[in-house]
Amino acid sequence: MRSAPSPFLCSPRSIATSPNPSRRRLRAWCTTIRTRSRSILPRFWEQDQIYGGISFVGGETSLIWYPSAGLFSPRGMLLACYTSGERAEGFAKLPIADQVERARAAVERLHPGHGKDLVNGVAVNWNKIPYSLGPWPNWFVGMAGHQEGDIDTEGYRLLCQPAGRTVFASAALSQTPGWQEGAVQSAHHAIAAIAGCNGPIWCAAGPGGGVIGMVMSTATTGGVTIRAARREDVPALEQLIATSAATLGQGFYAPDALASAIRTIFGVDTDLVDDGSYLVAEIDGALAGCGGWSRFATLFGGDRYADRSAALLVPGQDAARIRAMFTAPGFARRGVGSAIMAASEAAARKAGFDKLALMATLSGVPFYESHGFVAEPGITVDADGIAVPFVPMTKALHTPDAS
Repeated sequence: MRSAPSPFLCSPRSIATSPNPSRRRLRAWCTTIRTRSRSILPRFWEQDQIYGGISFVGGETSLIWYPSAGLFSPRGMLLACYTSGERAEGFAKLPIADQVERARAAVERLHPGHGKDLVNGVAVNWNKIPYSLGPWPNWFVGMAGHQEGDIDTEGYRLLCQPAGRTVFASAALSQTPGWQEGAVQSAHHAIAAIAGCNGPIWCAAGPGGGVIGMVMSTATTGGVTIRAARREDVPALEQLIATSAATLGQGFYAPDALASAIRTIFGVDTDLVDDGSYLVAEIDGALAGCGGWSRFATLFGGDRYADRSAALLVPGQDAARIRAMFTAPGFARRGVGSAIMAASEAAARKAGFDKLALMATLSGVPFYESHGFVAEPGITVDADGIAVPFVPMTKALHTPDAS
């Protein structure tokens, strides 16, 4: 069933000659409303049968917005100016009294004789509202008319992704950034992110923030416990990586190449730690391995490696990265790498990626091949003047069988 204010449906004159018996009910309804309107309508726009909506008047005040609630009430709030951009900046520089009078003049032009009926004028500049500092973000500077429906800038994508254990939710992070609908869309996105991540997730939602959910902080598979890495783990992880590379890389690399790679290439990428996508494996509370996945363009290398990029990958177009997989020598062949790989693939798939890419050490190639990765022609990477061989590998992600 749909409804609308009766003056928009009919008038007594339009239905007086209708042969349809149901029209008699409409005629009685409309007559009743019109009689009542004459007796109690103090809101001048309702005398013109305006019951909500917008009149676009142009100029510096732009529009008049009529209230759609509290019909036939003694008073109502009329939005007599609503403007944005450079025009709003100029308008906001006027004294408050001048702003109110210009809005009153716009109403007078459209509703002659009623500008004087407006009392208790209020002016609000959203740029001065704490925590908001504006009505909506300008994702496309200088491109008016592109603020809804097709927002896909790098900054927008980055803020829509979890930052470690924090998820941001705001109307500004939606395709309708100036509306309550956008806040709901963003909340749905945040909840989906929480449901798809390992580790406790906190959601900053609007002014002051707020916690809207948590998920399990750990997952255990075959005796191997997987959790998100934390900043305080980094020193121990750096030691694990160096020990793992030096021990498990023997026989695959010359000693000087291995030492140079450990010194300049291998290591923790703290961007992944902050993103919540770098994982730690533990067995009986002991650090057993590390590794993860990435939505950033960097294919390999820790913080010490210079050739890195924080550009965001595009799900469905780019391949998510598998990064820095290392197992402590004392826990080799106990399912540590497989547990990390399973968790990483699942998270990348939930993020919308349908393929993976990585840079394998020579010692790691058999492990990755056992997990469906395909080797590409090998390359060498300069590490302080020493050429260190690596193997690029890729894998297509398939949706798990629902059966």
